[in-house]
Amino acid sequence: IRGRAEQCRLVLEYTNIPYTQKFYDDPREWFGYEKQESKAAFPNLPYLIIGGDVITQSEAIMHFAISSSGMLELLGKTFMDKVHVEQLKSVIMDTHEEISKAAFDKNPRESIPKAYQEKVIPLSLIHISEPTRQAEISYAVFCL
Repeated sequence: IRGRAEQCRLVLEYTNIPYTQKFYDDPREWFGYEKQESKAAFPNLPYLIIGGDVITQSEAIMHFAISSSGMLELLGKTFMDKVHVEQLKSVIMDTHEEISKAAFDKNPRESIPKAYQEKVIPLSLIHISEPTRQAEISYAVFCL
């Protein structure tokens, strides 16, 4: 899913975890060689190499950064805070997925059902914006 690496970069920056960015200008560089040679259990982009370990999947990278930095409050302070952060992140990701479909489609108005355009996206954006303005910062905010 496009855009997930940026979320990782934001969390890595916020938590002060050092990293080096690598961009693949030619897809053959990744698919033709590096993916096959990767030591990751699940070779995928983005990835983070820590010592001899390769972490893939954006959620795992963000959780690694948060946990290893000691900034666990980004996941929520109490059990219910954690549940609310996960809910918010899920709504953000669902909305992001639908908007992404339209952004990369030649006929964006046709790629998202009309009911979703008229009711779900505006409602989701309201539900996303209100808690992010009032709550303490959480890792869900980096998914926006």
